[in-house]
Amino acid sequence: MKTLLKTPQKKSDVNNSVNTTQNFAFSLNKSFAIMSIIVATTLSCQFVTAQETPTVISKSVDSSIIVSGVITDEYGPLDSANVILKNTRIGTATTKKGAFKFPKPLKKGDILVVSYVGCETQEVTISETSRVINITMKAKEFEVILTSSGSEKPYRSNRK
Repeated sequence: MKTLLKTPQKKSDVNNSVNTTQNFAFSLNKSFAIMSIIVATTLSCQFVTAQETPTVISKSVDSSIIVSGVITDEYGPLDSANVILKNTRIGTATTKKGAFKFPKPLKKGDILVVSYVGCETQEVTISETSRVINITMKAKEFEVILTSSGSEKPYRSNRK
């Protein structure tokens, strides 16, 4: 059986193996130092290049308007009032506190249709300053017709 590890026979063999180990370690340190310099130079060159090129920030005119608001009537906030973009199916309903946030950005000239049972439908045209829209709904006028049982003649109130 062959021995893979040799034990040094002489003191000079020990010195040679120590020198070889030191040379190898020095070689590794030298290689590491060279690689570090290359990496640092590459990174600094890219960094300098990034600083030298001017950054141009273009400001695009965004005409989209995010609209929110509160829908109320004379008694307070309206729960589940409808807020719909005219001639579309895009819309939302108000919360219990009458608040809404339209789900799509709008643009100047868009028309929101606001409706609620028992109230007149209202239309609001969006302008550049329309960010928060608070609307007070008006109650519809009802005509009540009362008849007595067995009579075909309607009773009409004189109150208006």
